[in-house]
Amino acid sequence: MKPITIEPKEIDIVVACLEQSLVFWNDRIENDDLPEGFNLEMVNSLFDDLFAVFIKFSDVQESLNEEVEEDIPEEDELPDNVLRFPGE
Repeated sequence: MKPITIEPKEIDIVVACLEQSLVFWNDRIENDDLPEGFNLEMVNSLFDDLFAVFIKFSDVQESLNEEVEEDIPEEDELPDNVLRFPGE
């Protein structure tokens, strides 16, 4: 399998979708409300796999955010017509 290229905004979407999937399956597991044909062992395996992928994408998202923050100019470098948000 060859690697794929994902844009930063796409990584944000993937992380959000994975997070929602984790919430969905966690609720199903807690309420013992598994879909027909699924057993607890299968769902736990799926949940673990989703969680591992979520962590990997979250790490990539975090490193990209750090790169973007490094590219933001310092306060004294901002043009006169740009205001910095309070607390930044």
